Amino acid sequence: MDESRIYKIFGRRLAARRGELTLTQHELAARVDLSRASIANIERGHQKLPLHVVYRLAAALGLKDPFTLLPHPSGPSDAGGGSEAVRIEGARDLSDEARRQVERLYFETPAKRR
Repeated sequence: MDESRIYKIFGRRLAARRGELTLTQHELAARVDLSRASIANIERGHQKLPLHVVYRLAAALGLKDPFTLLPHPSGPSDAGGGSEAVRIEGARDLSDEARRQVERLYFETPAKRR
């Protein structure tokens, strides 16, 4: 899997979880001692982050396992060819919350949903 794809998937998952908790980027940033701009860049996949920040973000989002935010190397979201947005294009007419739920169901492995 290419490096930029890892950060984009991570950012999408971070944004989805933040949305589930109805946190603003500013609120999440304050919880992990980052700027709001950093959170925005991370969510867009434009900012690389140290491993300890992954753990801080997961804890701030109430996740027991920080790997929930990371793509699995053999998962369906990591297969070659096309972007995640293209794969779920049929979900375009859904509300933001419904689209996040579809993305979560599609990109997470069954073990992560339990």
